[in-house]
Amino acid sequence: MNTSSVGLSPRDIASIFYLALAALLIWWAARGIKNIGNRGRVIDPGERTGIGGWLLLLIVSLMILSPLMSLGQQASGFFLLELKNPSLVGISKWEAYKTMTWWVLWVSIVISMYAGYLLIRGRTMVAVTRVKVLLWVIGPLGVVLSLIIAMLAFGAAIAINKQLLSPLLVTTISAGIWTAYLTKSRRVQSTYGGGSRVGNTALMTAAELGDIEAAKQLLARDRALIDAQDAAGGTALHYAVLNKQLEMTEYLLDAGANPFLTTKKGRTAMFLAGKINWSDGYSLLETRIAASPPD
Repeated sequence: MNTSSVGLSPRDIASIFYLALAALLIWWAARGIKNIGNRGRVIDPGERTGIGGWLLLLIVSLMILSPLMSLGQQASGFFLLELKNPSLVGISKWEAYKTMTWWVLWVSIVISMYAGYLLIRGRTMVAVTRVKVLLWVIGPLGVVLSLIIAMLAFGAAIAINKQLLSPLLVTTISAGIWTAYLTKSRRVQSTYGGGSRVGNTALMTAAELGDIEAAKQLLARDRALIDAQDAAGGTALHYAVLNKQLEMTEYLLDAGANPFLTTKKGRTAMFLAGKINWSDGYSLLETRIAASPPD
């Protein structure tokens, strides 16, 4: 088939190929971010928990999309300006303005990637609160700083124009939307401990991490922790199972954890083991339950 008959030039085909390749690489990176971010988290298959959905999109935007787009826009913007106005090249004010603007951009990119890192590695709402602040720093505050640099270089009359004020409006709206999302989202609340994990105990955290020594010390001080439940009805045993901590699961059962306790949605630890396809944990719980049926 002749590509000219459908209006596709070799350059068009190359562009489509590179766009598809970029999309594939971003998809692959997003999967990696999701896997790394959810490692060690309590992920309830029936709930919106863990890194995914809009939360994953925000992280990918902070760490990949926004930096790449900002670099491309700034480089092309300077190139086009110098192409239309060759006399700018070599002018000290223009060169100083470009240097300062590039520094601001690189600092913004570092902050943006750090914000994404906080969402990947964070385990509490403290990380979310910091990201909310950073969204405004790299968004509207970054644009205001660029305006100040332009004013210092060329004067207020040149600096304040629609081309520079438009990004201020866009970044303000974007920061506002993402701040609202991080504040109201059920996924964010449950993932970072602001929702369903209210009431979780130190033993649950130890179970999540597989820290048997810490669990022994905690139970030595307070035996009631063994079957304590969080706001969603989860116990330390549920936490151990959801994080595939086999030795911890066995230890909790030996210590007297009740495998028949359910979450508020009626899920036992064995049910969750089956739901996440954890065969070792499922077999262990099945054997223990068969050996000691409920009263």
